[in-house]
Amino acid sequence: MFTARFTMIAAALALAAGVSVSLLQAAAPGGAPAATTPAKVGSVSGKVVDKDGKAAVGAQVRVAAATAPAPAGGAGGARGARGGRGPTTMTDDKGAFTVTAVPVGSVNVSANMTAADGTRQTGTTATPVDVKEGVETKLTADIKLADAPARGAGGARGARGGAASAPAAGN
Repeated sequence: MFTARFTMIAAALALAAGVSVSLLQAAAPGGAPAATTPAKVGSVSGKVVDKDGKAAVGAQVRVAAATAPAPAGGAGGARGARGGRGPTTMTDDKGAFTVTAVPVGSVNVSANMTAADGTRQTGTTATPVDVKEGVETKLTADIKLADAPARGAGGARGARGGAASAPAAGN
């Protein structure tokens, strides 16, 4: 009786072990445990200047996936040319910035800050920037800030805002 019970328990354990091994093998091709693939990223660097051409110290810089351009007149809707959320950083005392961990692909780079007089200033790259894996993409021209339209002025959130800079080089 003891031997029969032991045999049944051993068979149940072996069956359970076999099922769990086959489930693990089915989870990944080739029977290896599933592994996450690291994201392909690069970085973007450049400089932000205010409307007078001086370094924009402490401006927030955001990189977001490029989307279709906003319609003429800046009536682009809530996300317009911004393309959603992405990595951010702040400019240093020379207006310079480097945004790291930027997903590869076409991105827009935008900047904004509140000037000493309390006005909100914004700017963005004129064309999307192509980020390549493991490469620091340097903007070929500064992002120049300009006074942003007052909130509620119709279409301001979808507009590209500010003077535009040239696309990146050195990719």
